[in-house]
Amino acid sequence: MQHPVRRLNYPTKRVIKMTFIETNFDEIVEPKAAPEGKYQLQVVKSEVTETGPNSKNPGAPMYKVTLGFADAPNIPNFQHYIVLPSGTDTDQQKLLGLKRFLVLFNVPFDNSGFDIEGLAMEMVGASAEGSITLGEPNEAGNVYNSLMVPRIKGEQTGAGRASPPRR
Repeated sequence: MQHPVRRLNYPTKRVIKMTFIETNFDEIVEPKAAPEGKYQLQVVKSEVTETGPNSKNPGAPMYKVTLGFADAPNIPNFQHYIVLPSGTDTDQQKLLGLKRFLVLFNVPFDNSGFDIEGLAMEMVGASAEGSITLGEPNEAGNVYNSLMVPRIKGEQTGAGRASPPRR
């Protein structure tokens, strides 16, 4: 059986207007992670996804947040992951990690709960001064940035923490 031929309603050939692009390829270098320190960061993307098969809780919902350096456009964006509650004994710890991130980036939240997709959209565009560290090199030798999310100021720290042992 022969399929009908569809006619395209747009030109099929592109006209190349520029024949030469002036550049100095010696100035074009691979981007490098930022040195450790404090930077003005902005959420450039936030999506709801799931943890991978090798995680402690595979298939758990999480936010994959892409952060960019507002004042340093030549430093590559990096990802920050926030695992959401999934009915395990670490749910309170996961919610605390989310709350710390939301407070740091001044993203409004409601104490009665949150819409997962709606909160992801609310994060985009939020900015904060954040502390950045460097991760360990991967198999290829690449080093990536990592966000250190601080404790919430004004809230008490965990009670009952023991002092480190004396040596």
